[in-house]
Amino acid sequence: MSQVNSSMGKRPLMALQRAMNKEVRVRLKNMLEYRGTLINVDSYMNMFLDNAFEHREDGHVSEKLGRVVIRGNNVLYVVLGDESLL
Repeated sequence: MSQVNSSMGKRPLMALQRAMNKEVRVRLKNMLEYRGTLINVDSYMNMFLDNAFEHREDGHVSEKLGRVVIRGNNVLYVVLGDESLL
């Protein structure tokens, strides 16, 4: 495991803070997925996305939402800035 990956595992909030103003993909526990630009994150890992899109499980865009707030306790995982996945 590289040094970058091990530090992200120990400090997920810091990794999210470094991803500000970058594209992210957020999967929720209810299996919905949101993609957009991370504009802010707080200490509870609530995320604020701009230019957000909601994606269905089959990968199709179901709705363009604009600016959204995602509660941190609903998040299953976050993919940071890998444009090939966005």
